[in-house]
Amino acid sequence: MRLLPGWQIEDRGSRHVRRARLSVKPNAPRHRLVASMEEALRLASLPGENEGRAYYFRRLRVTGLPDSGDRRAWLDAFERALSQAADAAVHAADPRADLAPAVFFRSRQEALEILLRRIVERSTTREWFWPMVARELEPSSRQPSAGTPVCGPQMIPAIVEALRSSPAAWVAVAAALFTPPRFDVVAMLQAIPIAVAEAWLAEMENPRLVPLHPAPRISRQAQHAVQQAVQVLGFDHARTVWITALAILHESPAEMAAGTVVARARIALRMFNAQVRPAGFDPLVPGEARSPGRPLEDSRRAPAPAGEHFLRLPGSTSPAASAGPSTLAGDESPAGPETAISPAAAGTPETPRALPWQMEGLATHAAGLFFLLNTLEHLGIAGALAAGLAAACPDFLPRLFFRLAGHAGAAGDDPIVVWLASLVNRETDDSPIPCEPSWGPSNLAISRAAAPVEHLLRVWVLGVRRWCWRAGKITVREIVTRRGRFSASRVDLHVSLPLDEADIRIRRVGLDLDPGWLPWFGRVVRFHYLYPGEFHG
Repeated sequence: MRLLPGWQIEDRGSRHVRRARLSVKPNAPRHRLVASMEEALRLASLPGENEGRAYYFRRLRVTGLPDSGDRRAWLDAFERALSQAADAAVHAADPRADLAPAVFFRSRQEALEILLRRIVERSTTREWFWPMVARELEPSSRQPSAGTPVCGPQMIPAIVEALRSSPAAWVAVAAALFTPPRFDVVAMLQAIPIAVAEAWLAEMENPRLVPLHPAPRISRQAQHAVQQAVQVLGFDHARTVWITALAILHESPAEMAAGTVVARARIALRMFNAQVRPAGFDPLVPGEARSPGRPLEDSRRAPAPAGEHFLRLPGSTSPAASAGPSTLAGDESPAGPETAISPAAAGTPETPRALPWQMEGLATHAAGLFFLLNTLEHLGIAGALAAGLAAACPDFLPRLFFRLAGHAGAAGDDPIVVWLASLVNRETDDSPIPCEPSWGPSNLAISRAAAPVEHLLRVWVLGVRRWCWRAGKITVREIVTRRGRFSASRVDLHVSLPLDEADIRIRRVGLDLDPGWLPWFGRVVRFHYLYPGEFHG
């Protein structure tokens, strides 16, 4: 029995029921009771659902419902039943999942990633919930019943399509392929029809002139996959170009909005094919594109402004370290309930620890930091990154938010600060880079033709502070320092705040409006204001 139309099934607040049975008296108003059940299922609140959790229930029994269909009684009964079942749910990767009456995934993307990996590795998928996950990929197709293995390679294109249909689109596909531990990418590519790969490339491609430099960047996690595809399929094969484009997109999500990702993938493959590697330069290795002609020794850094509070990045000797890959360090461990961390286990920027790819419901006192994403939109950050700032400093945004958090006085062990620190490479030097006028915020001008990234960070911090005060008569510190919960996955970022943290000054200028999918940030950002007790932690 499907209680909601198909287009609503993807929504986090929807419910998909396979079969339902109502035991009522002959004269009971059945249509009214069905409507009551639909409403109760739709409005029930489950732990972590605001942050993206997806639950699967083997069965649900609700008793003691009045035949009159009393709205409040039905809502309360379903809320209690679902909450009790959700409290007993185990993570789907847990060995006990097959015997559990309810399981959860931390996000729908996690469910698709685990299913994709099991199919590629030819692992068994006999747990009762996998047919439910598979049925959501193609609702109209005939799917296996519970207890039947869901392991056909023919499902791989459907999984990719499901990931692509998420708000993050191809960035979600790239994150699913390149951030988990390595797997047999050739087996996955061979399961994708050539015509499908060509159609995907046509969708991603936007023909335009693309400069050869800066060289395309591919993270080390993705190099192995690209090399495997090249060795087996060849340089010009559509599936090789597609996987290379995703590798570039994983390193620089803004390439998708610029329409240059496919062209850069072809450039990278041509460079790799021609073995263009002067003096230790590998075009597929990030951070080496600027190596020729640049000194490796540390340059003298500008002093910090007096009176400004700075956070220190791990391994750095100045408030701002340098650019690097935007991946978390904990991706070598399999997905499972043990990968969740608490603030005490997160480490500090001085002694960073490996972070899991999913941070879920961590308490923070800097919950307003990402309100400044809307400020950066007003200041033209998307245009600045597209004009070359992203190529010159790939992790400029994590460094900028790290600086803003420091200016607001955020603690070094705050989960948001630790997460930002994990996105920054501490090895690149801070030599001056050529600056374009379009690299600065719209309310300030860049006065130097060449400057270290530190100078650009200061300009943007000043631009953000000035805009916030002029537009809302509020300081960055007042915006950032708010208590709440922080959750981050591969492409989603959620900030949940108590309702009493709402501020009319922030609401008036629209800083707490949901940004949604931000191509230049590479994530889907959501803000949630919750009633007391609504956030389950």
